[in-house]
Amino acid sequence: MPAIEFNPKLPGVAFSGRDSIWRSMNIDSTNPTWQLIFPSTYGNVYDIASCKADSNILYTVCGPNHLFRSDNAMAATPNFNNLAIPGSNYNLYSGQLATYGKNPNVVYLVREDSIYRSNDKGLSWTNITYNLPGVYIFQIICDDYSNNERVFVLAGNCVYYKDTTTNTWTNYSSAYGLPSIATINKMMLYSDGTSASVLRVATFGRGVWECPINNNMVPAIDFKSDKQYICTGDTIHFSKNIYNDTSFAWSFPGGTPSSSTADSPVIVYNTVGTYNVSLRASGQSGSDTVTKTGYINVSNGSTTPFTEGFEGAAYPPAGWQLFSQTGFNWQLTNTAGGFGQSAHCIVFDNYHGWGQVIMPMLLLFHQKWI
Repeated sequence: MPAIEFNPKLPGVAFSGRDSIWRSMNIDSTNPTWQLIFPSTYGNVYDIASCKADSNILYTVCGPNHLFRSDNAMAATPNFNNLAIPGSNYNLYSGQLATYGKNPNVVYLVREDSIYRSNDKGLSWTNITYNLPGVYIFQIICDDYSNNERVFVLAGNCVYYKDTTTNTWTNYSSAYGLPSIATINKMMLYSDGTSASVLRVATFGRGVWECPINNNMVPAIDFKSDKQYICTGDTIHFSKNIYNDTSFAWSFPGGTPSSSTADSPVIVYNTVGTYNVSLRASGQSGSDTVTKTGYINVSNGSTTPFTEGFEGAAYPPAGWQLFSQTGFNWQLTNTAGGFGQSAHCIVFDNYHGWGQVIMPMLLLFHQKWI
């Protein structure tokens, strides 16, 4: 399988190679073009790493025993330098590379069951295998948002991590309850520098799992409800989404109860009005609060007869709600209208799944004539 590499700082650039290295400067176009930048005669290309701290630096592992670096990878004709390979066994058939987004001099190299770090762009190396279990290392990822150069490796059937503050690898799978029976095929790091950052692993037969990585950040908070527009006396179910918390508390002014520490509280609103909802969470590094202003709207309903021609400037109209689990919602269109009174309607393409449109509450009367 060809190696391929992208750099988040260069969204239109890609590098790929099987026995030579090619570069595309317009990978995001309909018909991208490729340029040969390294016609290697050293065997298969096993890995490519574009330095996230300096886009001009590019590393590649070519089997069975060659490591190269270019310091002008974005030039018209890049130059590549052959680097010394660490260790006594020069087999690089399983070579893996990783760079660090905050230091252009740092690069990591994995060789089967060993891992090496260089702080001078591969001119010299330090063995940092330490207490890893001596099993095959499938993958290495460096957290670019970490201030202490945090590194994750997939070794055997477990994920391990360390940073520059320690010479010991920690079993992350054990610490955070990742599956240890199913085979882990791949890991991916989502990090934006907040406590919402997570490590995800894909397993064979046990699905995809995730766990937090930034335990030195204040909690990341969000919440939602099953309804926002209700009549008096109705109930609303709330649910939270918090990373990196040790405790949390809800606040429901105007609701009953007015506060809660339940994961999914059920709140009743008995009085007409518009109400805020707040969720506060605390963690090891501090606290934060999210308040959604005017989130809950309680009324006695609209009177009948009721019509909506979708002719207003706002969509959805006031009091209407759209819900979707696929990202596709009911859309406003002028391809049809209603009863000759409107030039617009709303439509949903159910090829993409399903979506809900909820109209405002109506106050219905039943009259009995005698």
